[in-house]
Amino acid sequence: MNKSLKSQEASLAEELPFWEFQNLPYPHVILTDGSISAGLRVGQVDIECFDAGQVNALTDMLRSAMNSVAEGIKMQWHLTIDSDFQEMILAHENGVCAHGKELLSELETLRTGRFRNQMTDGTLYRPKLSIYLNILPPAVKKPGLFSSQSEFQQLSRVQMEDALSELKENLDSL
Repeated sequence: MNKSLKSQEASLAEELPFWEFQNLPYPHVILTDGSISAGLRVGQVDIECFDAGQVNALTDMLRSAMNSVAEGIKMQWHLTIDSDFQEMILAHENGVCAHGKELLSELETLRTGRFRNQMTDGTLYRPKLSIYLNILPPAVKKPGLFSSQSEFQQLSRVQMEDALSELKENLDSL
């Protein structure tokens, strides 16, 4: 590869917007633009058997939760769906008594085989919903119309702690 091209290539670390991962006072990510992000995993509700009143109540609750987030905080919903039940199936197979009745062991073999087939077909799946909040501390200057976002802006400890506190309050309100 040409040396001039090689020097222009950015490493993966330079392409990602993450500056630092922190665990204290709660898990959060500091991004290169100075903003702070944190998230939580949300359980899903099956509304298939809900009547209209229950659906409306759930809708009101979701609307209220979304409205509780302070102005200026970005909210992102992230849904992933996977079919990886391998560990659960192995744990089930290992838990089956080897000295059991032949009929029961055949039934368990058929059952786990069916689960494996559903897993590979994608008909057995597990949705996971996460909500992420992102706050840009007030001390961080937003870029102008024709200027780019500068990275690594200086923030005082108090400004960072205030932003973390506000982010945590908003996460707790959800």
